[in-house]
Amino acid sequence: MHAVASRRRRQGFTLIESIGAIILLGIAAAGIVTVQSGVFNSQNRARYLAAGVELQQACAERLVGVRNQQGYSAVATGLCSGVGSGGGFSAPTYTLTVGGTSTSPCSGSTCTAVISVSPAASAAAAPPNLTLQFSSY
Repeated sequence: MHAVASRRRRQGFTLIESIGAIILLGIAAAGIVTVQSGVFNSQNRARYLAAGVELQQACAERLVGVRNQQGYSAVATGLCSGVGSGGGFSAPTYTLTVGGTSTSPCSGSTCTAVISVSPAASAAAAPPNLTLQFSSY
């Protein structure tokens, strides 16, 4: 009978063990919440930068379209004014250079267009500039 009573006392967890398990679960949950908020911030930043890159891409497509339809010398400043702004960015701007010297329209054998967008908020990051190389052929 003594063996049966001793087994009954050993079944289950003590109060200290239960409190320890609850503390460990709380620490694990806090860690998961911290990591999850970092993931959400990264996703928001990526979505924000993607909006800026899309504006740059729209401008680049317009420049390439003008180059293909109207010719090399038709690539000039002001072609991206109709692209507009959005996603927290201004309308894209670009500079045309030939051999490091600013020009408009493209002249010479090659012309480089550097397309950039500016974030509306001063603390926000802008995507890197997009560079296109046009050649006269």
